[in-house]
Amino acid sequence: MKKKIAILAMFFTLVFTSSVSAKTLEPRYNVAWNKIWTITFSQPIQEVEATVTNINGKTGEDGGIMGGILVDKNNNKVTVTPVLSYQPGTYILKITNATAINGQKLKEPVTMQFVVNQRTH
Repeated sequence: MKKKIAILAMFFTLVFTSSVSAKTLEPRYNVAWNKIWTITFSQPIQEVEATVTNINGKTGEDGGIMGGILVDKNNNKVTVTPVLSYQPGTYILKITNATAINGQKLKEPVTMQFVVNQRTH
């Protein structure tokens, strides 16, 4: 599990520069219904916003997923955890308004589409 998180952390490494433009990461498929995303930044961050939106129409009041998400930042890592399990469908994870401790900002959002399949027991 730790190896998988480390691979995802490398995959999600974001670079803070003044010339960063919008970036769309490769889609992820067969994502677990309880997936916790770990995003690693190149520098320690002081603030960041993350949203997860279900593009299949089943959303909460703010357009996000039912139950919302918890965003926890720790130095240069941010974890995004669903409050309730993801339902089968297609989602967009979006990282916005990231600011490093040194004041550099992520100029444009970073997005990634992911697909959650039916649960199997």
